[in-house]
Amino acid sequence: MKLRFYARPGYMCSMPGPRVQGTAPRYVGRELKVEGKLITNPATREPMTLDTANRDGQRILRQMVADKAEHPLWPADRETAQMCQLPFVEVEYVGTEWQPKKAEKTGKGEVS
Repeated sequence: MKLRFYARPGYMCSMPGPRVQGTAPRYVGRELKVEGKLITNPATREPMTLDTANRDGQRILRQMVADKAEHPLWPADRETAQMCQLPFVEVEYVGTEWQPKKAEKTGKGEVS
């Protein structure tokens, strides 16, 4: 099964797979930007896709299930949230991060 994730503000989930010594770390759902000596990791606009059929996808799935209270990524779809045993939260790209969507006002009065 394919898992799809967005980066969550304040969290950095290491990219699965081998690491090359001397290179900057990479993170799931984040791009590496280098401007002079400043390195930033803004969230990508597209979700990171991983497959549970390989070790990388299995590692991220285990991490999401184990860290339910502080999960480091937003599931990008309902199927991914279900696999991670998390509620699905709709998110939107604001600035350089994914944030929970704010409820839209319907103009039909307040709900109490």
